[in-house]
Amino acid sequence: MAEKGVFIRKASGLVREVAPIDAWIYNCLTMGWLSVIAYNVVVNVAIFPGGNHSAAILMTAVLGTFMWTTYVFITTAMPRSGIDWIAQSRFISPWVAAPIVIGDFFYLIYWDVWAYWFVTFLGLQPFLTVLGAATGNPSITQLAEWLITPKGLFIVGMIYLLLMGWQLTLPIRLFAKIQRGLMFFATLAIVVMYAVFAATPNSVFIQ
Repeated sequence: MAEKGVFIRKASGLVREVAPIDAWIYNCLTMGWLSVIAYNVVVNVAIFPGGNHSAAILMTAVLGTFMWTTYVFITTAMPRSGIDWIAQSRFISPWVAAPIVIGDFFYLIYWDVWAYWFVTFLGLQPFLTVLGAATGNPSITQLAEWLITPKGLFIVGMIYLLLMGWQLTLPIRLFAKIQRGLMFFATLAIVVMYAVFAATPNSVFIQ
């Protein structure tokens, strides 16, 4: 039996089925909690020495669940409908929704900068640095160093943003498959990272 889809706008003749799992994955990736986990695990230890990071992560997960769950229901009910504006203007008031959505627009533009910063500083640059050191290939190490130069950041950032924009134009079923792959590999990478941290003695980190 085929998986039951969510939301069909029958009135306009537009039929776009989105499986509940895809709506959930979309919101997880949109909220960026995977990248935040990868970033905070490394950085927060230095910023908040002596803090209880496990408790902070669990508290954030519990509180964030309310927001993620809300957006799952909203995007399931109204996919590709300008979720924030449609939902807030109907549930609250257009006068309240307008400034929120306008502010969110500028926030998303600002987030584009952080998006490719995550890709270069937390993704490609560390990966290529470790790969270059492990293989003894100086060319890979030099490429890793180039990535965090102003020119490297600009070029890689523009390529990344263009790819993300292109992805949004894809058919919804193909878009969902890409999302599932991203979710799987990101989750796997975080699990491996935690496993490495757990298996590495504290004395090694100090060295």
